[in-house]
Amino acid sequence: MGIQSILYKLGSPYDAYVSHVSELNSALGRLHYLSERSLGYEAGLQSSVRLVPGGAAPKERAQRFRERLGQAAASMSDEEFEDFLSHLGRGEAASVEANRANVVDRMSSTARGLEDYFGIAGRALATLEVRGYNPRRGDVARQLRENKLPDYTVADYRKILHELGTRVGVRA
Repeated sequence: MGIQSILYKLGSPYDAYVSHVSELNSALGRLHYLSERSLGYEAGLQSSVRLVPGGAAPKERAQRFRERLGQAAASMSDEEFEDFLSHLGRGEAASVEANRANVVDRMSSTARGLEDYFGIAGRALATLEVRGYNPRRGDVARQLRENKLPDYTVADYRKILHELGTRVGVRA
């Protein structure tokens, strides 16, 4: 290693950018994963709701349920529909409630993870913004390329965080 190379590495403040960009991208990856999990858990909870009496008359509720079954039958093969019908009749109330409680517990863990990773991403983004991060600068672009990191700007990262936050209902 030449002296110029050593001096360049010692004098280069841009490795800090790479560190913060890497941390931000790792947090964004975890946020993508956790948001998918969270939305999946939410969908599972919503689909586990049984035919619940509401303000409508029993005959009207039963008719709506029959219409939904008809729509499901039209969109599935005979085997899939039979599996679906057998699934409707499975599960006792206690096991359904236990499963729902497990999902709620998982959702709360996922929500804590989302909060943690939004915090990490926000701090890394704020650091990059304060330090005047510009991925278009030649030396920074080279560092990003060598470390296989995207060349997103601060505004791009802010937009990604906002979209992820909107997706899971967190103001980012």
